[in-house]
Formats: sequence, C-alpha cells, structure tokens
Amino acid sequence: MSVARSRPLRWALCLLVLPALGCVVGADLLSPVLAYTLGYDPASLTGQQGTVIVAFYNQTPYPAQFRAFESLDAADLTRDSRNFSAVVGAMDVANEVLSCPVGVVSPGTLGADFSLAGADPIAAVVQAGDGTVEVSYGGQPLLSGETYSCGDVVEIRLYSAGGGGETDAAYGVTVRVIPGW
Repeated sequence: MSVARSRPLRWALCLLVLPALGCVVGADLLSPVLAYTLGYDPASLTGQQGTVIVAFYNQTPYPAQFRAFESLDAADLTRDSRNFSAVVGAMDVANEVLSCPVGVVSPGTLGADFSLAGADPIAAVVQAGDGTVEVSYGGQPLLSGETYSCGDVVEIRLYSAGGGGETDAAYGVTVRVIPGW
C-alpha cells in the first residue's frame, strides 16, 4: 500500500480511536456546536436529513389547542417560518413532524411581522361552561445545535397545577427535549 493511500486511512482511524481513549479533540472537530460557536449554522454545513417531532402532550382533563412555530433560520425569522397548531383531547398526545433542517422551534406563535413580541399564548384550555383559559410559554425558543438536534423529539406538555380553577395560574407548560438516535 502506498503512503498516499494509507494517510486517509490513518486519519480516519485516529478520529475513531482517539475519542474512545478519552481524547475528545477529534470528536470536537466534528461537533456541530463548534460550527455554531464560530458563527456558522450547523444545518447549512451538514445538510441534516430527517425530522424533528414536536409532541403536544395534554395532561389536563380538558381539550386544549397548542400553538407553536418553526423557522429555518433563528437569526432571521422571516426565512421559511410558519405557525402551526394542534387540538389535543384531554389526557392525549398529538404530533407535528418537521423536516430538517429546522433552525428554531418554539411554543407560541410568531406575530404578523415575524416578531416574538406579543406572541399568542401556547394553549387555550377549554373549561366546563364554554370558558377558556390561555396559558403562556415563558421560556426561550429552542435552537438547533444548542437545545435540540435533528432526530430529537420536542415535548410540549400542558399540565394542571391543581385546583382546576379558571385562571392561567391553574395551568403550566413545560418543554423538554428527548434525544433521538
């Protein structure tokens, strides 16, 4: 085997063996977080394929409408952005499947001018007697490469904080990322 042919083989072997021996430098060079830190969008560099699943989980005894949005670019929400929603029955789950790359996913909705200011509440919980309670999301939008990756499940959970009251204080929203493959 010539020297020119064995060189790529040696590099590949080093990148595979060094992380197993505890040296993370080789793995860090391939990390999408490094690209994001340097100001590059990891999705544009790697051409991610696959999906991100948004699971709306309603843990209340009432039907609820969940609202969320996605955007291709977290820095420019006017690029390939859309709001989506799902009506979820009491104690039930509904999913929205997003094709990668997805730069940002978040509960709530974007305004008509693609801003986060004045975003709609995440869910309207239907009460007995035709009343509704709007529950807001107080967290930050989820960013690709930081909070989630292609292949993950983003779970948005609506729960009853007790009392079964008619105010938004009686309900809460949590968001968690369940790692994929």
